[in-house]
Amino acid sequence: METLSFPRYSVAEIVTHVRNKILTGADGKNLSKNDLYPNPKPEVLHTIYLRALQIVYGTRLEHFYMMPVNSDVMYPHLMEGFLPVSNLFIHLNSFLPICRVNDFETADILYPKAKRTSRFLSGIINFIHFRDACRETYMEYLWQHKSSVDKLQQLNAAHQEALMKLEKLDSVPAEEQAEFKQLSDEIQELQQLLNQDFRQKTTSLQDRNAQKKADILEKTKRLNELKLSVVSLKEAQESLKTKIVDSPEKLKNYKEKMKDTVQKLKNSRQEVMEKYEVYRDSVDGLPSCQLEVQLYQKKIQDLAQNRETLAGVLKELFQEVAVHCLCTCLGSLTVLVVAEPAPGGPDRERRVGAEEAEGRGELHAEAAEREEGEARHGAVPHQPEARGRRAAQARGDRRLQ
Repeated sequence: METLSFPRYSVAEIVTHVRNKILTGADGKNLSKNDLYPNPKPEVLHTIYLRALQIVYGTRLEHFYMMPVNSDVMYPHLMEGFLPVSNLFIHLNSFLPICRVNDFETADILYPKAKRTSRFLSGIINFIHFRDACRETYMEYLWQHKSSVDKLQQLNAAHQEALMKLEKLDSVPAEEQAEFKQLSDEIQELQQLLNQDFRQKTTSLQDRNAQKKADILEKTKRLNELKLSVVSLKEAQESLKTKIVDSPEKLKNYKEKMKDTVQKLKNSRQEVMEKYEVYRDSVDGLPSCQLEVQLYQKKIQDLAQNRETLAGVLKELFQEVAVHCLCTCLGSLTVLVVAEPAPGGPDRERRVGAEEAEGRGELHAEAAEREEGEARHGAVPHQPEARGRRAAQARGDRRLQ
């Protein structure tokens, strides 16, 4: 690690660097290779070391011939000849470790050797080169700093001027202060009015949005209830299918018609719901569309009522089918009971069978008429229809009797 701490120069390179960097004038011109190799001259080395210390630390020449103030010597004149060497060693002993040389001794000054002297001078030359490079970098940074400071001062001056101009522009002349105050008050009043109007509109829009959301939740709940009722009706229909034994073809046709009617109602309701969704999205920005949305809502309510009416009709239809099946069973039992000969037996049986067929035909005709009326109008009044069914049922019972 010690051998690789800095580059080692040859004697010729050391002489060249010493002439260019350290010694100047006559000392540099008189320096030769023989002064350093193979037997270095102590006087030349002292001069090189002194000059290097002057370059690095700025130490003056007379400081090397002065007695240290902190030392107490009884006979200082005895040390006059040794003072330069002692001071030089003290300074080099603190300087050379910076140059990565840690084994410098007093003998290297009094009795120098060629290899050690070459290593010491190589370290000093390398440090001087490093010092020059760092100094150049430092001077470059210093110049950039000075230019930045000057630029900052210029910008501060421009900033102050701009602030002064801005103050002049912001200040209102005395003759215009009254008008300026009046305009400021009017602007504040208008701002307050606008804020109040904005808050009122915002509150009303929020209330309407909350109302619309509540309506939508209610409609959704109602729709779920209708779906549940439809499912229950389908289950009841499936349970009644197993009990139907008479006239399956007519009942099948009637079911198909009813399915078509329900599908049409679903399609119309789907279209209305799509239109309702479109108008609901645009209702926030188009208040004029509220009337049309209300009309569509009313139509949806009518459709829901029609659906309820249809559910009642289906329920009553299932009751009529059950009654009809019961009547058929009773008729069969009656036929079995009167199977024995009776007065006017065959004629009576034919008459009873004709009356039963006529009653069933009237029931089917009334059901078909009701179907056509529902398909045309979409809804059938509840009370007249119930009265017609009760009358038809009573006629069928009388015929059976």
